[in-house]
Amino acid sequence: MFDVGFSEIALIAVVALIVIGPERLPKTARTLGHLFGRLQRYVNEVKADISREMELEELKKLQNEVHSAARDIELLQRRYGLRLVGVELLEEP
Repeated sequence: MFDVGFSEIALIAVVALIVIGPERLPKTARTLGHLFGRLQRYVNEVKADISREMELEELKKLQNEVHSAARDIELLQRRYGLRLVGVELLEEP
């Protein structure tokens, strides 16, 4: 997610130790860890929802194409008196 190296993490830890103090640092770090975990889960849920919506849209488009093709075939059958055999359209006797 973020490109943070060891030196940046060490600097953040030293600043946090100075600002927060050694007594409250463990509780603060645990709380931040929980919040970061929640944030990651939320982001993953949003990604999954977006992916499902995109798949649903693709399926709806495919369904519309199939319905359109079926209507076209029915029109051809009615117009030219054809019947569908296998994959080929044959004239009815």
